[in-house]
Amino acid sequence: MKNPRPLFAVLIFSLAVFSNASAKNQTDLTEVMKNSIVYLNISYYGYEQYQPWKNKEISEGWGVGCAVTENQVITPAYNIANAAVIEVKRFGQNEFIPAKIKIIDYESNLALIELDPNTVRKPLIPLKFSAKYKKGAEVNFYWLSAIAQVYSGRGYLDRATIDPSPIAFSRMLNFVAANVSDNTNNGQLYCMGTEPLGIACWSSNKEAGIIPADAINRFLADAKDGSYNGIGAAGFSTTGLLDPVLRKYLKLPDEIRDGVYVSDVYTIGTGCNELKKGDVLLSVDGFKLNSYGRFVHPQYDALFFDYLITSKTAGEKITFDIWRDSKEQKIETLVKNFDVSQMLVPWYDFDSQPQYFIIGGCILRKSLS
Repeated sequence: MKNPRPLFAVLIFSLAVFSNASAKNQTDLTEVMKNSIVYLNISYYGYEQYQPWKNKEISEGWGVGCAVTENQVITPAYNIANAAVIEVKRFGQNEFIPAKIKIIDYESNLALIELDPNTVRKPLIPLKFSAKYKKGAEVNFYWLSAIAQVYSGRGYLDRATIDPSPIAFSRMLNFVAANVSDNTNNGQLYCMGTEPLGIACWSSNKEAGIIPADAINRFLADAKDGSYNGIGAAGFSTTGLLDPVLRKYLKLPDEIRDGVYVSDVYTIGTGCNELKKGDVLLSVDGFKLNSYGRFVHPQYDALFFDYLITSKTAGEKITFDIWRDSKEQKIETLVKNFDVSQMLVPWYDFDSQPQYFIIGGCILRKSLS
């Protein structure tokens, strides 16, 4: 019988090489991130829902901030909604650093926080967010704890999606990470390899939502000059156009098989003055819409058309191709947004006392006149 030892030796050597290669592929940026992520200690105030003239007791929460300048960090906006006091802890500095909100946008779900420059001992190291996306890629996430210790976890990129926000009117692009090793909904930093990908905004059932670089970089570019215009908001709603009877009623020719029906037009928002109820929206900025309102994005695959509005800054140009009065028409206009205070019933009431309350099915509020 031949000696099996050489075969075992080869097998063990192969396993060792494979294990070493796998370890190299698993990027750990724990040490690198120590001067780029911070812990946010947040004190919240609020008002009673049924008695909005009464304050709630002060409560506390926490979040993660990711450095974008030497003394500024970003975090999801809902982390600091109704914040009374924000204090920052960073690695290597025991005392808390006072901080203030510079810009907050609940529609983008992003906020820019500025640390007191007189209290920061050494500059933060800014992160550069990469707009790369690769379905199925492994991702790692990082956060700083209350004791200034960096923790990490992992998952993989499952999909890019346009989902309604739990707090905002707009529908924004989110990446979804699956099989995540920990809950991440406080702004934890997600990376693909060595490149920052986005920040965590929700977590549920081993999945996590990520605000991607696409939205973060737009937000930072808009805020760069000190003013902030905000993202576009749709001034209309649509429904799927699948019913052949409705298509026939609208006199759509057989060669036009796609498009969505404009079911309502609001008084505010993008397209509110240009579109009409009963229009068929065929394309936005040259991207053809199917009968469900989706288009094919070159990087993210199928997305709802909302992305073509909310990915723009208010004031940018936008083009709608529509079917109206039995013919195709092109409409060029500007992207618009609005403050929720312009709504009859504001979508949300953060950072201020509510101007209405609901009782017995009735909405009582100040006169709009």
